[in-house]
This record gives sequence, structure tokens and C-alpha cells, in this order.
Amino acid sequence: MKTAKRRCGKCGQREVSAEAVSGRIATYRRMRLEIPAGVKIPTCGNCGARWFDEATAATLDEALEPIYQRTLRNRLQDDLGILQGRGLTEARIEEALGVSRGYLSRLRSGSRTPSRELVVAVAYMAKDKADPPFAETIFPGGRRAAG
Repeated sequence: MKTAKRRCGKCGQREVSAEAVSGRIATYRRMRLEIPAGVKIPTCGNCGARWFDEATAATLDEALEPIYQRTLRNRLQDDLGILQGRGLTEARIEEALGVSRGYLSRLRSGSRTPSRELVVAVAYMAKDKADPPFAETIFPGGRRAAG
């Protein structure tokens, strides 16, 4: 099946063709991530505008989801390391976050993927210089991190 060629809707100068190049960045779930080099995205050869149809968006989502999950896990690991370096136990961190005992261990093992909200809450705790950092400073009024 032959694909119809189309001109760039932004500059009108060149045909849009699918390109797979490294170093491209996309925002996925409010996080800037590098697009894997093998993902083809229709791109104007003149102005560089990228054009997405449903199939391209689905391919990009499929490629970025594992990167997004890995990034969340890595950020959580880093910030938990900071907190534990200050002498806080996983149990105390879980208590401050309002999550069940052993939940952070399951996240660290990779058997679960942390929510963005939980990663942000732990990041705030890690940046909090109070000794010890408490979730109450992050969630006034008793709100807890979503697990």
C-alpha cells in the first residue's frame, strides 16, 4: 500500500516523512523524556515540525511508558536513599506517607510501579532539611500520598 505524501502544514515547504533519530525529547505524563532513536515520527525536512496521527501517538506512548516507569522508580530510589542516609527506616517513611508496611519494598523490587504523587511526596521529604522530615509538612491537614 502506498502512503500519500503530504506537505508540512506549518511551513508548506517540504514533504513530511517519517524519521527515526536520536536526541528528540517529548513530554509524556508531564515529564520530559528522550524518545528512543528507533521511533519514527513524521517530520518536516525544512522546519522540523513533528506531525502526529493516532498511530504515531500510540507508538510513542508504547515506547515512552516503560521509560516513564523506570524514571519514576529511579527517582524514588534516589530520594529514599537520601532519607535512609539520614537514619530514617523504610517503616518510618511509610508511616509518614500513609502507605502500608512493605509497600516501599515492593516498589524498590520493581514488583509495583510508584505513582507520580508518591514519587513527588518522597522527593519533597528528601529535600526537607527538618530532622526528621515529616509528611505533614508536605500534606497539611492530614492528606496522604497516593500509593
